[in-house]
Amino acid sequence: MDTSQIRYLIVGYGIQGQKRKKFLNNTNTIIVDPFNSNAEFEFLKDVPPNLYDAALVCTPDQEKLAVIEHLLRNQKHILCEKPLYFSSPSDFQKVSDLLLKTQTVFYTAYNHRFEPSIKFLSEQIDKNEFGKIYVVRMFYGNGTAKEVAYSPWRDKGLGVFKDLGSHLIDTLFLLFPKDRKSTRLNSSHANIS
Repeated sequence: MDTSQIRYLIVGYGIQGQKRKKFLNNTNTIIVDPFNSNAEFEFLKDVPPNLYDAALVCTPDQEKLAVIEHLLRNQKHILCEKPLYFSSPSDFQKVSDLLLKTQTVFYTAYNHRFEPSIKFLSEQIDKNEFGKIYVVRMFYGNGTAKEVAYSPWRDKGLGVFKDLGSHLIDTLFLLFPKDRKSTRLNSSHANIS
């Protein structure tokens, strides 16, 4: 498939959906969002599957699973905004089975893995430049942590940890892919003052 001809569907036209639309520029893009008047469709179920090839899932966390399942059942490629959090192993298995069945492309958008400094660190670890690594202490801080408190859907449950801490988890697994099963969290602290 010629990627310049891909027709996109943006599901959720909030902050991330609008950023994605801006990046897609003038490509063939349809927007679905029940709360934004710029959307062509209010609900995903109303969008004919023949109108798009790939979808960008920019919805609140609690809606992602149903959206992903719908898209996979219609054999659509997916870019899902982070974090992608499954509340049960069976939810993960459902999505995994659908991916295997449909042979679609699915990616969760973790942008830090493409940062030059992270790529360089990964290369150094792969070359064993530091020797055996026993403990890793990580810190993540950015200007958006305070914004979580103003979001009606992000400041619930695990809040900042799920939204921003997921970058740390992704980075850890990127740097140490063989150690996933033996990795454990000793402590976490959130300070958004």
